[in-house]
Amino acid sequence: MPVIPLGPWRPDTAGFVNNSGQLNDMRNAIPVQGGWQPQRSLGALSEQTIATPVQGVQVATRTNGGLELFVAANGSIHRVPSRTGALEAAGSGFAASASDRWRFVQFGDLLLATNFADDLQAYDLTSGGSFGDLHASAPRAKFIAIVRDFPVVAHTYDSVDLTDAYRVRWPGFVNGVVDPTSWAYSLTTQADFQRVSDIGQITGLTGGEIGTVVGQQGLCRMSYGGSALFSFEVVERRIGCRVPNSVVQYRQGTYFWSPDGWHVFDGSAVSPIGNEKIDRFFHEDFDEGSAELMWAVAEDGRGHVVWAYPGQGHGGRCNRMLRFAPELGEWAVTDVVLDGLGPGKSFGASLDDSMFDNLDEWGSLDDPGLWLELPQTVAVADGTVQAFIGSPMDAFFQTGLLMLNQDGRFLLNRAFVLHDRGYPAMRIGMGERLDAGTMTWLEPIEQQSDGYMRVRCPGRTHMAELYLYGDWVRAQGIDLRGAPIGTR
Repeated sequence: MPVIPLGPWRPDTAGFVNNSGQLNDMRNAIPVQGGWQPQRSLGALSEQTIATPVQGVQVATRTNGGLELFVAANGSIHRVPSRTGALEAAGSGFAASASDRWRFVQFGDLLLATNFADDLQAYDLTSGGSFGDLHASAPRAKFIAIVRDFPVVAHTYDSVDLTDAYRVRWPGFVNGVVDPTSWAYSLTTQADFQRVSDIGQITGLTGGEIGTVVGQQGLCRMSYGGSALFSFEVVERRIGCRVPNSVVQYRQGTYFWSPDGWHVFDGSAVSPIGNEKIDRFFHEDFDEGSAELMWAVAEDGRGHVVWAYPGQGHGGRCNRMLRFAPELGEWAVTDVVLDGLGPGKSFGASLDDSMFDNLDEWGSLDDPGLWLELPQTVAVADGTVQAFIGSPMDAFFQTGLLMLNQDGRFLLNRAFVLHDRGYPAMRIGMGERLDAGTMTWLEPIEQQSDGYMRVRCPGRTHMAELYLYGDWVRAQGIDLRGAPIGTR
């Protein structure tokens, strides 16, 4: 029999006969070309205690190349100076609701932060200190991004126009240079605004060479140039985003969840990325009534986009992490409980870190693959700053229905797992109908000394559930052996 590959994960088509290896279900693994690598568990990155609710996580880069880690929580912003040093107050007295999510951008030596409930804030990455009001002329805003070297905000509030969910604003030039404190409307400085009223209320903003304004019913492209400094072109009037915390940018792509499923906007067009793959699964699992709990981050080192979200049974915290690999077009999901997620690395790795407790687990420290496993995101969970630096999580893979004999029944008597390290266990299901719900499942089996798992499973259809434990590093497929039966 041919080897049944593990993947891709296609929960939306679960239950259909498919010998190509599509998975009905999977947990706690990362898609790579031709297989899977382990998702590492969370491990403490520092020892400080973080209060809840967590409202923002951000890593900024100083001019000397050093990193600054900030965590906003319970109405305050903290600077995490090191793995063990006490938290440093970087601002307090802010709105303390979990829905008052802080969003950050770095503009030169300034880290700008906005949460809509409080005035636009700035932190000087050169001199340190605390966050403070950027300027009296700056509006409050829900969203912020850097577009063509301008700090741009959207969904704004000011004392004159009050709340305007359709407004995009930017500061002007002073002495030929963009001044992030110059927000008063002026023909001289070109500080101005644009009202984008035909895509619904603004629910997201991303930047780069062009800006992407995400609305509830569409998207608008923001380009440098024109009589008002920026020109705006609505490029989509049907597909939009109702979940602001799902909007995330990786390279030139803006990813988001819409009522029509997961999509990406590449600057020109909107494309579906979860249709007939995982959209129905996510729609059924996601508690949209608790959408304010969602977090989104681009994992630059690996080139993946990651969302933490409240799934079924979440209990008021994110309990699921969804991962998309743009280069592969593949998805994965992990069961993990956390309170916040942010981009970038924080502190330099050292051999004293818990991730290196067992060097045999890592192999050669010169292996480039090792460094893909180092922290690409920062999380807050159980009151501490953490990262995915723990041991490999136990993985689970469930195949779809398999017809190992297209002309009749098949006696499955051996299975061999194509994997590297760790140890597998398997559960085999057998049935006589093309219906996963009528399967008879055997007790889990483990490898024998020759690597095979031996069973006796006669049936017209089969399914397999694979569990990988320990320090596994890669999984690729299942080799199922046996012979046709009942052909007369």
